[in-house]
Amino acid sequence: MSGNAEPGSLLSRFTPPQRRTFAPWYVTRLRSHFLLVDRFQPVAVSMSTNGRVVDVVSWASSAAAPEEPGWPNRRVVPGEDRLLVQDLPDGAGVVLEVTADGRLDHRIEPDVPEHLPGAIHRRLLAPVSLTVAAGDPGGHTWHIESMTDGFFRSAAVTLSGVGRFDLPRPASVSALAAMGADLAFVCVQRADKRPWNFEPETQLWMVQARPDRLTPRLMPALDITDLCWPRPLGPEHALRRQVELSSYLSYSLSGLRFLQEFQAVNPELTIHGDVAAGDVTVDLTFGLPHLPDVRFRRRDRPFDERGVLAGGLRDLNISLEEDLLSGLIDALAPHAPGLTDV
Repeated sequence: MSGNAEPGSLLSRFTPPQRRTFAPWYVTRLRSHFLLVDRFQPVAVSMSTNGRVVDVVSWASSAAAPEEPGWPNRRVVPGEDRLLVQDLPDGAGVVLEVTADGRLDHRIEPDVPEHLPGAIHRRLLAPVSLTVAAGDPGGHTWHIESMTDGFFRSAAVTLSGVGRFDLPRPASVSALAAMGADLAFVCVQRADKRPWNFEPETQLWMVQARPDRLTPRLMPALDITDLCWPRPLGPEHALRRQVELSSYLSYSLSGLRFLQEFQAVNPELTIHGDVAAGDVTVDLTFGLPHLPDVRFRRRDRPFDERGVLAGGLRDLNISLEEDLLSGLIDALAPHAPGLTDV
């Protein structure tokens, strides 16, 4: 943000988001194109069957970012010729349509019913299995499966009678859309169960079917920084975030107390970042007596991309006590000394 902004000016009340690439979370087929929705930001993309980006649309200027956290935070409702996107708990509905040439139209629906048949909520990095009928005369089916082995995730895409593609680990699939038995687009999040990643790498894979195999292709990243919601600033937001963080830290302190009772070595709680802007990292670091050369760190991000208190480890119900007692810490301990994120 410019240091010359005057009080009350636009620049004094908003800061642009950090550099951001499109994070494909959901994909569906509309007409002869594919429509993709970002996992968090107000951005959708249409793609042709050859993987070309046809159009990109943002509703950042026509639908405000929710001020309260929703859990889950986003849902989509697919239809035959349109897709409804809504940010929860009470955001406006955004109806997306794809024209015959792949261009995107969108309109705002202010009032959306609380319950909508067929709604799909934003998934976390959890194992997902889904079978999609290709609809071709041969009766082929596409199948995606995300698996967890201990604390590590893997995923695969299969077309019955043709072949299987194992995604590079770590990987968890959130959505798949197919064009018959010839082509599918797959949304992938690349992160393991631990350490928890608040900004997981996301990928879009185009998987084409040959007579005897699947041919995968990783699609290039798309910069959407200028299409994202800016983070609101100003005295009222700064005060709110300070109050919210003070309340949230009771959760962090409970983890510190447990480490002390667990007889961890030199447990410490540190806070980094800009509280007023909602850009904060809370670190718990500690050692264990039987691993004297290793220092462990658990990172928490109480605020999300909009500066809203949402989605931290407390909200995800991720417990340091449970992870320690279950043996996760030992499983992640490296053979070489140093700092290990857990």
